[in-house]
Amino acid sequence: MRRHGPNKKGAGTCDVCHQRVGIGLGYWYLRDPGERELLGGPFGICCSSNQCAIEVGILGGSFRPPKLYDDGRLEMAYETYQQNKELVRSIASWDKTNKLWWVRKSEEERGRVLEVLDALGAEVPEAWREKPAWLVALEERAKSLGAYPFQMQGISWLAQRKYALLADDMGLGKTMQALLALGETRARVLVVCPASLKHNWANEVERWAPHLTPSVRKGLGSFSVPEPGEVVITNYELLPRPVKITVFERKKRKRWYYETGFDLSGCSVIVDEATMVKSTKAKRSKAVKILGQSADRVWLLSGTPLENTPIDLHGVLDAGHMFETVFRNFKNFRELFNAFYKQVAAQRWIWVFSTPKPEVPELLRRVMLRRKKTDVLKELPLRRYRDMVVDTPEELLEACGTAWDEWKQQERAKLPPLEKFSELRSKLASSRIDAMVEFVERYEEASEPLVVFCAHRAPIEVLSKRKGWVSILGGTSSTKRQEAVEAFQAGKALGIACTIKAAGYGLTLTRASHELFVDLSWEPMANAQSEDRCIRIGQEADSVLITRMVSDHPLDRHLLKLLTEKTRLIEKTIERRATPNPTAGKQAILPYGFRVESKAQQEQRKRLPDGLEPMKD
Repeated sequence: MRRHGPNKKGAGTCDVCHQRVGIGLGYWYLRDPGERELLGGPFGICCSSNQCAIEVGILGGSFRPPKLYDDGRLEMAYETYQQNKELVRSIASWDKTNKLWWVRKSEEERGRVLEVLDALGAEVPEAWREKPAWLVALEERAKSLGAYPFQMQGISWLAQRKYALLADDMGLGKTMQALLALGETRARVLVVCPASLKHNWANEVERWAPHLTPSVRKGLGSFSVPEPGEVVITNYELLPRPVKITVFERKKRKRWYYETGFDLSGCSVIVDEATMVKSTKAKRSKAVKILGQSADRVWLLSGTPLENTPIDLHGVLDAGHMFETVFRNFKNFRELFNAFYKQVAAQRWIWVFSTPKPEVPELLRRVMLRRKKTDVLKELPLRRYRDMVVDTPEELLEACGTAWDEWKQQERAKLPPLEKFSELRSKLASSRIDAMVEFVERYEEASEPLVVFCAHRAPIEVLSKRKGWVSILGGTSSTKRQEAVEAFQAGKALGIACTIKAAGYGLTLTRASHELFVDLSWEPMANAQSEDRCIRIGQEADSVLITRMVSDHPLDRHLLKLLTEKTRLIEKTIERRATPNPTAGKQAILPYGFRVESKAQQEQRKRLPDGLEPMKD
């Protein structure tokens, strides 16, 4: 294919059909040496007809599928690249010197490379599709233990990676996949999880990896490096604190690094509910990152890798040593999220992130595997929403009106500051207690199990004292939590009431098909995590109905709208998937303006008087 580009050099006539081509129309192309004397000059002009383009050699007459060579070279038509930019950039790098695409050859990314190339209809050497014997054995073992096909894919994907983020939806078996990915060797494993999930992890180890011995750590100073065949299970609060070590100090400048004093060489680190390390400044985030530096593998598990804003994703990937692999540096990260610096106070500036660029989801898939319930388990119920407007006391309506008037004078594109609205939101939650009790009574009369969530304690404390109800709050011990869940699941309790923060992780409440949110958390993904307590593997209901209480005031309705918009931003970042276009180049309609016509149409145009422009779009 000849070198060519959009015609910005000047007006002229098409070398094939001899029709007039104005500036900005058609294409220039580089003539062969033998043509230059005959046609006059090194550059020719071609109109935008696909037939003319084929004749001068700037458009292939037939579709050429991409081709991968054994050494990693990827050959493809320019048209294919133009229509699949995000996908191609996620698996290959452009060599400017040799004008070639080179596919990443690491075993970790082999699966993703094959997935994209197959979607593009590429020719792939058989050697690239061969699986090592140990991986085939791992998949067979997972299948024999009853793993779903998508779980087998996750197990294989994890087992080939040193650093990985498994971001499956809640209830799809991330714990099981991580344990089976370890294989049958006497591995040394460190599991870091919230305190309330330590016993759950111990049970899962006994079920899916009986050749390993779980060891639950309790109390400060109990942390230790796992022995061969041991799974040390600890919570974030018990991790060794990182100590800053100053290397040298010169001219008031210091160089330092952090260390914990523990060497995890030969160990695998599994970090559950990885959003707990979303802040790069938190000590637990630094501890996880430092411990992972010496470990053989670091796997992060989280159903909500981006919990609130893109900066949370930065913290999670940084703690798991994956940030540079995906985004290279923070500057590129900001550019991909269209971020800008904004002053919010006299001495305070913050980064404001906008809609991510299309390539962000594909870049994330270099280190992240995410499957949604609707994609992999069609039998799982869909969730349905309804908003229930409740009456609000007169004095609270006045307070809401005052806050609404003040907020209307400012930028209302974001949620208002939590500190300013926390007292008002607490009062609104308390004002809904009577409506909540009436709602609960109807479900009790119908003998229908119900799960109640609330961001504030007062409504939950009321239900905790109600006969036949169990509850989970922030101070509930892990033993009491488990007892409450078991009582509800066994049908011994009419309902269960939970604060959103306390119930966000590790609870299975599949007996219920109805949820009530007295109010919502400021973080949209915390609400989604609570919803998923009922929507998990084993759910028998056809659907789950989620009722959200809303005060009869524009302020509360607007807050609900903003929470919904924030959820959509998160989905655009981690859920969006580029659609491959394997037919790119089969038609002559290209993104930079070629137009389709038949050979007969071209011949007809050739008979038109000179000076007429080619056909219009």
